[in-house]
Amino acid sequence: MIFYKNKKGSALVFSMIILGIMILTGLSFAAITVTERKNAISTGKSTQAFQSADSAAELALAVLKDYQGSAGTLGEFAGNLGAICSDGADGLPAKIELSDSSLNFFDVNSDPIEECGDAVYKIAKIKS
Repeated sequence: MIFYKNKKGSALVFSMIILGIMILTGLSFAAITVTERKNAISTGKSTQAFQSADSAAELALAVLKDYQGSAGTLGEFAGNLGAICSDGADGLPAKIELSDSSLNFFDVNSDPIEECGDAVYKIAKIKS
């Protein structure tokens, strides 16, 4: 008859190893889920910012159509948008601040339009 004197507790050790592997797997899935959630929130905020900037540019283009051929200024244009125009400095473009975004204006040579007193007809590019 064979006796297994040294085998006592081996089932417990084996169970603890399996339990440890299951806990590590669960923690890994939890970490992946948290990372993916953060990425989804970041992507949502980025998309919202893009849509906001695009809306501001579309609004500016719609109002700009009324100014074609006129001698209106960038400051007057900002007033019609319900916004505030601030002059640029040191080569920076004038900026029109809307509630949730800002617009910058450039001429045909991609040079910034620096003053709110400049004529609207100089606008060739809008960046938001």
